[in-house]
Amino acid sequence: MKVVLCLAVLAVVCHQAVVADGQQGGQKVAEWSDKSVANAVGGAVSNDVPSRQERAAKENKKEKKEKKVRADNCKYSKGAWSECDPKTNMRTRTFTLKKGDVTNCEQTRVIEKKCKKGKSGCQYEKGTWSSCSTPQNQMSRTDRLKPGSDPSCEATRQVTRNCKNKQGKENKQKGNSSGRRNKQ
Repeated sequence: MKVVLCLAVLAVVCHQAVVADGQQGGQKVAEWSDKSVANAVGGAVSNDVPSRQERAAKENKKEKKEKKVRADNCKYSKGAWSECDPKTNMRTRTFTLKKGDVTNCEQTRVIEKKCKKGKSGCQYEKGTWSSCSTPQNQMSRTDRLKPGSDPSCEATRQVTRNCKNKQGKENKQKGNSSGRRNKQ
């Protein structure tokens, strides 16, 4: 590695000397030597010292192997998918351990998944947003259940969110605290 780096330094010094001399043929030799040294240095660096990406890829492979070993030891039986919950638009599935060490494997695992589109039972017509309340800095709206929706859904739902601070934005622009310059 030290030899390659010394060659790289030597080639740069030679290149500068030839360019200062002003010979056209020498420039071609100097350009060629710079490229070859760069290739040699690049090859030496990539072969001797693994890059950050290569190290990360190696670690990911190790983790996947470890997970696979753990997964191979734990075998689960799949339960049926639950009915779609109209309020959350989610369904669940339970996996029960059928083979494996109880100390290393979870006895049961539950996964959640969104229901397919169009199967959501609760569909609402969006209401209009209220004005911003001063103490809480929030606005709200009331949504009404659309006709033909699942009757088990709530007839109305209340949605609340934080207000955008327009006055604070104006102060920032006047004070120019955002770091931007004013166009003139």
